Amino acid sequence: MLPFEDQILAFVEIKILSTCCQSYGICGEQYSGDIIFDDLGTVTATRFRYQNQPLKTQEDYIAGLVETRRVMDIYSNQLTAYDTQNL
Repeated sequence: MLPFEDQILAFVEIKILSTCCQSYGICGEQYSGDIIFDDLGTVTATRFRYQNQPLKTQEDYIAGLVETRRVMDIYSNQLTAYDTQNL
């Protein structure tokens, strides 16, 4: 089994137009900007986002924002900020 960072690197290289993405919904190219690696290939920062269902109405959108806030209230103490000023 590959180490976690190697798996993430392989995942973000799966192109949107690939068979994996088009047939099975497994594609990481659109997330490549959300994961930052250092020179050694270690993940140094990620952007937190998720979607658990399609948002079709205003009520869906508001409920999604409320759910995101709830999750952040639960897990935010475990996250660290990334300093984008010193890139």
